[in-house]
Amino acid sequence: MSGGEGSITETVIGAFIISVLTNGLRTMVVSTEWQTVVTGVVLAIAVYFNMLRRQKRERALSSSFMKRKGQQRGGLNVDIQYGDGDHLKSADIAKSIMIANPDVNLIYTSNEGACVGAYSGLQEIGMIGKVLLIGDAGNMNEAHIAPLLYD
Repeated sequence: MSGGEGSITETVIGAFIISVLTNGLRTMVVSTEWQTVVTGVVLAIAVYFNMLRRQKRERALSSSFMKRKGQQRGGLNVDIQYGDGDHLKSADIAKSIMIANPDVNLIYTSNEGACVGAYSGLQEIGMIGKVLLIGDAGNMNEAHIAPLLYD
């Protein structure tokens, strides 16, 4: 499990929905226990749909890279390895990529766990500052360069 993600707008909308739901249940004189159950179910459904939305976005991103996998375009050779957001697995993948291909100069990760793991792997083999590590923290509009890229 990795850190959360979101925006102020999404937080305000979520708080508004929970507030309207709670007020509606109180108006209907639903017992406090059932209010808690209903609120929990609504939150679980929201988390499920958010997970589906995130997976769809990651699949779309992966498919755009898959079109280029193994292809040489303008000096770019693309390969895809999946770390599943796991720090240790991503560290091992980053190390094996760099050991097998020391001329790699960019690693892109699609989630925070993979970015943290890739950074650790690069650090272990002394490649910090020699490879650009870019991590998408889960929001395509907020892709960022790992803040600890250069020691």
